[in-house]
Amino acid sequence: MNLIQKKKIAESLLKIRFFEEKLDFLFQKQKIFGTFHRCIGQEATAISFTHFLDKNEDYVISNHRNHGHYLAFKNNYNALLNELKGEDNGASGGKGGSQVICDNNFLSNGILGSTVALAAGIAFGIKQDRRKNCVMCFMGDGALGPGIVYETLNISSLFNLPIIFVVEKNDVAQTSAIKDITAGSIEERFKSFNIKTEKIKSSDVFFLLKKTKKIIEFAKKNSKPMAVIIEAKRLCAHSKGDDYRNLKISTNDEPLYFLKKELGLKEFSKIKDKAKEYVNNLAR
Repeated sequence: MNLIQKKKIAESLLKIRFFEEKLDFLFQKQKIFGTFHRCIGQEATAISFTHFLDKNEDYVISNHRNHGHYLAFKNNYNALLNELKGEDNGASGGKGGSQVICDNNFLSNGILGSTVALAAGIAFGIKQDRRKNCVMCFMGDGALGPGIVYETLNISSLFNLPIIFVVEKNDVAQTSAIKDITAGSIEERFKSFNIKTEKIKSSDVFFLLKKTKKIIEFAKKNSKPMAVIIEAKRLCAHSKGDDYRNLKISTNDEPLYFLKKELGLKEFSKIKDKAKEYVNNLAR
């Protein structure tokens, strides 16, 4: 990846960060309505797992924490902001709000576990049509309780469906610690269905991009499901003010640290200012 490409990646990540940070202000000003779930701290996952997808032919299925996934995949900030405002030209015509986005090959909703079945249905269609595409299905580690998840894993493995299950592991389900509600190993749950599983711990978008290119190539070439458990801390509340964690943040938990490290402070600052200006102009 050359410097120009790295700068574009950095700008995309920073735009998502500033967009998410702006939402509290817009809510207080009554410019947007309803609840929302931000992805601050997990932007690198959204960027890296959608970057190498075919933006027209592949699919992204997301959950309630979907803004980063949508912006990284669709790059349509106006459509998302207008959806949050409830306007007709929003991503879902102003009818879905933050959680329910239906924009062609990007779909999301806030019912935990339900989206994996939707992903399997789409992947089955891809398989039937003999297309070399895949479905990227994002879920949190708090969504591993519903039975529909395991029914879907079974079907996905039996039929060799081209799905990549991305479990964003931050060790908390809203306010409950995962260790208190989920028994055993998350990786072993996927492996028990003979699904190839990889565990990654990183908030470095450039490191993750090297990984995700190979992961997407595997799913498309072999037309098989794969699971990736990505450990990346959520650096914001579950929704707005409901954060009761005793959160300990290290340098490696902050995606912006890796941008500075890779690009240098001077170049990072230029890109940061450009991204912030874009979001500020958008949200006026």
